[in-house]
Amino acid sequence: MLLLALLPLVAAMPFDLQFASSVTYDEGFARNKMLPLAAAAYSSSPQQCLTNLYKNAQLKRLTSVVCDITLVDRCTAFTAVNNDDKAIILSYR
Repeated sequence: MLLLALLPLVAAMPFDLQFASSVTYDEGFARNKMLPLAAAAYSSSPQQCLTNLYKNAQLKRLTSVVCDITLVDRCTAFTAVNNDDKAIILSYR
């Protein structure tokens, strides 16, 4: 029974190790692309943030829902497409 429980971990391990060794951290990418996208999730109009960051990015969907028992906090997410980088953007808070 224990073997069956650990089988998914063992099966995924070789892929994970191969992938992890080929990926490096890029400070410029994190600072100049990912951080502004995370900040855009806090905006009421993320399209303006996307336009400032990328010239050819289009907001596709903005979703905001109450996510706390106090009915005060809202969880917000948006999806967008960056046609220049051929990237799908998903950002949430």
